[in-house]
Amino acid sequence: MSAAVVAGVALLFGFGALAYGFAVFTEADVPGFVSNWGKPLENPLAFWRVGHMHNFSYLGGGAGALVGLSFMIWCGGCERKRHS
Repeated sequence: MSAAVVAGVALLFGFGALAYGFAVFTEADVPGFVSNWGKPLENPLAFWRVGHMHNFSYLGGGAGALVGLSFMIWCGGCERKRHS
């Protein structure tokens, strides 16, 4: 069980860091994004970064679901072998 928790926390921080890094390295796109947004933004760079982190959270959730499903399938096989 602790391996699943460690994997989940690693995915959480990994995708968060990936999203923040992606947002930082694509900051050159911010002026075009702001002009297309159509509303005045107080801090467009922060809005850009948090938007990427929000969107990457869906990717992280999908990866976490796949890891959790894999773990459940693997553990289900372990239980069947133990009770046989």
